[in-house]
Amino acid sequence: MNVKFRVYSVVIFIILLFGSDGVHAQWLSAEIPVCTKIGSQENTQLIPDGAGGVIAVWNDIDIYTQRIDANGNAVWSGNSVAICTAAGLQTQPQIISDGSMGAIIVWKDERSGAGDIYAQRIDANGNTLWTTDGMPICSAAGNQSRPKVTSDGEGGAIIVWEDSRDAVIGLESYAQKISSEGNVLWLKDGVKVIPDNWIGDISVTIDGNGGAIIVNVDSWPQYVMALRINANGELSWGSYYDVRVCEADGGKGHINICADGVGGAFITWRDRRSGDNDIYIQRIDNGGTCLWETDGVKVCSAADDQYYPDLVRDGNGGVIVTWVDKRSGDYGIYAQRMDATGNFIWTQNGIAVRAAQGNQVYESNYFWGLDIALNGASGAIITWHDFRNDNSDIYAQLINPDGTVLWETDGIEICAVDSAQSHPRIVSNRPGDSFIAWTDMRSGDMDIYGVYVAEEAPILDALMDIRPGSSTNPLNLTMYENKHDDKLPNPKKGGVLPVAVLGTPDMYVRDIDVSSVLLEGVAPLRYSYEDVATPTKNTGPCSYTTEGPDGYEDLTLKFLKSSFAEALGDISSQTELVLLLTGQLQDGMQFEARDCVAVVGNIDPKRKVGKIDEVLLHTASPNPLNPSTRIGFYLPEATFVNISVYDVKGALVARLVDGMHPAGEHLVEWNPRNIASGIYFYRLVAGEIVQTKKMVLLR
Repeated sequence: MNVKFRVYSVVIFIILLFGSDGVHAQWLSAEIPVCTKIGSQENTQLIPDGAGGVIAVWNDIDIYTQRIDANGNAVWSGNSVAICTAAGLQTQPQIISDGSMGAIIVWKDERSGAGDIYAQRIDANGNTLWTTDGMPICSAAGNQSRPKVTSDGEGGAIIVWEDSRDAVIGLESYAQKISSEGNVLWLKDGVKVIPDNWIGDISVTIDGNGGAIIVNVDSWPQYVMALRINANGELSWGSYYDVRVCEADGGKGHINICADGVGGAFITWRDRRSGDNDIYIQRIDNGGTCLWETDGVKVCSAADDQYYPDLVRDGNGGVIVTWVDKRSGDYGIYAQRMDATGNFIWTQNGIAVRAAQGNQVYESNYFWGLDIALNGASGAIITWHDFRNDNSDIYAQLINPDGTVLWETDGIEICAVDSAQSHPRIVSNRPGDSFIAWTDMRSGDMDIYGVYVAEEAPILDALMDIRPGSSTNPLNLTMYENKHDDKLPNPKKGGVLPVAVLGTPDMYVRDIDVSSVLLEGVAPLRYSYEDVATPTKNTGPCSYTTEGPDGYEDLTLKFLKSSFAEALGDISSQTELVLLLTGQLQDGMQFEARDCVAVVGNIDPKRKVGKIDEVLLHTASPNPLNPSTRIGFYLPEATFVNISVYDVKGALVARLVDGMHPAGEHLVEWNPRNIASGIYFYRLVAGEIVQTKKMVLLR
């Protein structure tokens, strides 16, 4: 049997040495061509797909999409999947997750001559689920434009757009809710949420209760206004004019919003109350009450102008804001983190993401070159297009939770090929791992390229097949007790356990350093290269197959079965276990693979065996470790678990896990800081079970 996990087909490692705090790493995948077909692919938007990859959408006269898996491969057919190819122009795409590894896509549509709003849902396999070429969200008279979308939390979406159907002076805004089945739930052509006479800056986020929070800048006297529309399409905070986030004098704009995770929102905007353009922020609760300083907290009071704020929730109750900053005369990029009560966590006036001379993101027709995503625990990755090389290139910077800039001063180069790259977008796929996509002119047309980026190289997930060709994987660990009460493997039940690391187009098994390979901490007796099994798509590590050779060479390993008695500890007959194999490639990149065995044999009746005895603490991978390692453990049922690390003197070094965990496989990472090289022990306590293993830290 075998199972496929995440495998990076091509990777680039770059280690940077700089700064007083030592080594900081960056990892970039090879560049991924998201779409390179003839034409102009513009206005790219991204969401994570829920499986370590991303879904991208863009317009090229029509609306197209593609899903990129965690390996950097296009999942859906060809260069793209058509969402809408109706007559007329389709532009301004927006996208959100549908909660089922698919997406809901919204756009402006001119098939009728004027601008209307349409939407479509696509599933994880690239199938469109609603009416061909999209469901009409609004086809009223006048022009509808600039849609914004947020999830309703139930698999559907709430869509907001600007609308001229009844406007006399300026514009109005309408909203509509659509279910996961494609049913329009509110009034035909939408519910009016913002009346005539507004400036056109609008942003929307989920309210956590089936509705949405909407903010905008009014055209005069340019107040920042907020409203909440509930799941039934009713305004919850009174009329549009009742909740004023900011009433200070001066022009405002560039408004953005993100949910605070508890029914309210963080709101940021550009503000000219002091003469220069500054950045302000406010937090509003689910009742429409502003929680921070009246008229907002001034994020930056540095000289000259600040523009184009963007923000992301920090995962710890607060928020991270980034903006374009002209304090040095040219345009740089700064960022600030604030806690849940509006206090600054990082340096006053923000930390420099990109402070060097030379325009970074502000150049003729390049106003939208800044984006931010959460990275790990309360840090952020910020990306922008940059003109330092007299051309528009893509750069990025990583900031940790305490505000330390981790990558090269003024950012690392993501893409700087000869031609213009612009308008980057970034999403976090999983903790510590993000995807950046951008518009690229290297072919003469506007194409879309992307990369995965992280602080450290990921551990590759390879394919493993225990007992190749077998549909069951019995592992006989029959034990007996001697006069010293030692549990020993039955000498009559010896032999070897065959295991294959499977070769694929992305895995050349002769690149594996066989001396590094361990199966639950056990080294192989011997190995060879032969074609023994075929990878198959399946639903989990215990899915079986009997398929034979596939034309790709495999690494076959033989392990002494009796060695697993000590490695696995106390287990009962008929238990199905997931075994972890670890190792590294010749270039030092770590990999791991998993497959199942079924424990069989006559267990000695003197042994106390029960469900809790099936708890299994895996060997740390990598081990030795530098700079970090991952420790897996298996629970047959929900229980309270503690995993702690101790030095050779028994002193507590770190507490990695301490709380209730559900049944199943779990993984925790240990990334020791300011800890000396040496031998350490990690101990798992679950109920009455105590298991301890050793690992080595090398600096």
